[in-house]
Amino acid sequence: MTTITVSAVLFDMDGVLIDTEPLWDAAERHIAHSLGFTLPDAMLDATRGVRIREVVREWQQVFPDHSIPLDATCSSITAAVEETIREQGAPREGVLSFISELQMAGIPCALASSSPRPLITAVLETLGISEAFQEVVSGDDVQHGKPHPEIYLAAASRIGMPPSACVAIEDALAGMKAANAAGAFCIALPDPSIAASEALDEAAAHVCSSLSRLASHCSFTSVLAIDCTPHPDVP
Repeated sequence: MTTITVSAVLFDMDGVLIDTEPLWDAAERHIAHSLGFTLPDAMLDATRGVRIREVVREWQQVFPDHSIPLDATCSSITAAVEETIREQGAPREGVLSFISELQMAGIPCALASSSPRPLITAVLETLGISEAFQEVVSGDDVQHGKPHPEIYLAAASRIGMPPSACVAIEDALAGMKAANAAGAFCIALPDPSIAASEALDEAAAHVCSSLSRLASHCSFTSVLAIDCTPHPDVP
């Protein structure tokens, strides 16, 4: 397959529209330290793209000797990330122009993010793209988080598209697995922690370093055609 043609785009948020992954890492490390334990890098890497409640549940299992109240811990982490986003959030390279191209072509877009709804609202308002998405599905709206396909199935359904007519744009392996399991194509803008991972070859139809780079591979008409020919230079 060298070109894929789709009728709709499903966006992940963290790491795709805005570089919040370092903010999540910092908030999680800070809260963990306040609870008396240290998070290893491997644990942070493994839980990227996963709903915060599931992250904290894993903490409870891995650190059973520490008191880790689920709701309060989730709230503290999310509040810290939201505050930083509203103070200094900025779109990742190429986000605004790529979304503008999709809007001008009339290609429907939905957001499928593991983040809680208030955090999604903060990002969309801060970046000024609240009107860009026909539908928004948050981690609060589904029973099963990524890598389960539920969130992508829901996002495609809400915009009236079969997943096979959609492309999902993801940065984390959990999200890529969710998109693939839903039956959507997947484009990877990989987090640096997995940029060299061999798993990307199976998880994504194409790998790009940014949405501006991805846009150079696209034809924006009434549908979106994406050239997935491998490029030896920077993707």
